[in-house]
Amino acid sequence: MLARFKSVFASLSLPTAAQVAGRETQDAGHVVGTGVVVVIACFVLLVHWYGEAWLVPWHDEVVIGRLAQNLGNGAGFRNDWMDGLLPGADRRTYWQMPAYPIALAGWGKLWGFDLNTMRELSRCLSVIALLLLFALGRCVGLAPLWRLVVVLWTASDLNFQFAANFVRPEALCTTLLIAASVAAAKATVTDDPLPWWLSVGICTASAVLTHPLALLPSLVLFVTAWRQTGWRGASAAGVPMLVAMGGWLLYAAQEPALFLAQMRAHWAHKQKSGVESLLLLATGADFWGIWRYLGVPMTPQPAAAIALIGAYYAWSRRRCCTAGWLGAFVVALYTVVALGAEAWYPAVFVPFGYLLAAWLCHDLAVWRPTWRPMLLTVAAVWWSLQAALIVRHATAVPRVRTEVQAFTETVAQLLPHRAVVLIGSFSPDPTYALRRVRPDVRVYALMPLRMVNRSALHRLQGQLTHALVLEPRLQGVTASGVVVRRWHFTFGGLSAPRRGVRVVLLRCAALPTASQGAHNSKRLAGF
Repeated sequence: MLARFKSVFASLSLPTAAQVAGRETQDAGHVVGTGVVVVIACFVLLVHWYGEAWLVPWHDEVVIGRLAQNLGNGAGFRNDWMDGLLPGADRRTYWQMPAYPIALAGWGKLWGFDLNTMRELSRCLSVIALLLLFALGRCVGLAPLWRLVVVLWTASDLNFQFAANFVRPEALCTTLLIAASVAAAKATVTDDPLPWWLSVGICTASAVLTHPLALLPSLVLFVTAWRQTGWRGASAAGVPMLVAMGGWLLYAAQEPALFLAQMRAHWAHKQKSGVESLLLLATGADFWGIWRYLGVPMTPQPAAAIALIGAYYAWSRRRCCTAGWLGAFVVALYTVVALGAEAWYPAVFVPFGYLLAAWLCHDLAVWRPTWRPMLLTVAAVWWSLQAALIVRHATAVPRVRTEVQAFTETVAQLLPHRAVVLIGSFSPDPTYALRRVRPDVRVYALMPLRMVNRSALHRLQGQLTHALVLEPRLQGVTASGVVVRRWHFTFGGLSAPRRGVRVVLLRCAALPTASQGAHNSKRLAGF
């Protein structure tokens, strides 16, 4: 009886401090988990609200989407809409890494190759990336609240949102790099790291086959494996990469001259001087790429990214880092993103940059607990800035949709039967809408000037009936055609009236003769 009384009394007694702390941690975990689900659900709703209207259809989506469509339909890894404008692109494609077009081809075979359906693949990948990012925060020791913050920041970043609603490889590359980082974080703390390093190798090899900018961060993880476990870990992480690169080189060996020609053209397009490279690194100018192209407001991330990396290293010299490889990984990723000088590359950096920021805030809060309210206030202020920009973009979507729809309908009405149109590298690109309502129209997609095969462009001039080009590229070329219509896009008022995009439709009946073609082909290539 006495023993029974003691057990009943024990059950009614107050919990210990350890039990209270454990219960509070569990409750906090449930709250944070619910918060992450809410954030991701809002993110999914938002990118579906953007749909195929925002960002506007882009020239890159046309090029990559057609490549995937041909691959999915058994027509080979080629792009007939370029038809020699890029050397050999109508036979084989080497300048695009294969993993994303292959994934997109499989997706398109299941669901279709219209623009909105292809964008759905990037939306799904970005949701996976956010879930993996939450797991990565846990692996590197972030408190639950800061894990929620990093997911919230990332999901609210416009660069990340646009990549999540776009037919380009950045969403897949980001997901694979986050997965590789999760595996690396597991490998550095487990007693049996080899399976994790093998997972790192598979993810990084797939990431490099998706996008070349993944190579340098992958090397950081390879060095981490070497330092952690010697040749065994390095072999597990490195063999998948060697197999992937070997397979790519075997494909290149089928037409080595064509491989070199396309890579040379692509390198010429990317090549920068030493001064330009230093400026890109110092300013992070490509983080503003979409603002430069369209004139729409974007998250002010470049200065934040540079300051963040500097703060991380200043702090790491003072205290031991939670995950020493994380800083090197982020710096390597920032370097290739900044030097890449493409508007879409920053989306790959965004999750890792915010992870580093959240880790720094977490560590500061542990070191000085009294700073925690201030740090959370800073986090809330930054998110408020993001949210204000999102509201501006989201409310402009109906106006953007109307603006672009009117443009594509007008172009379809103005073009005669069986027109042959050269569409320049600009946005909004009407190719998909035009092909849907006017299948009789023959479309040629023009690449940037440095990548264009000038002789192929010269031969094409005699076949063209129309050209749809950027107005700033029109200087001195009006003698080669008659202006049919002009458009000025302000993207629902997001762009200032003096900015935006100006497009001209030319009727090319008066294209130059063969003696004049070589001269004007250079100017046409700039479209």
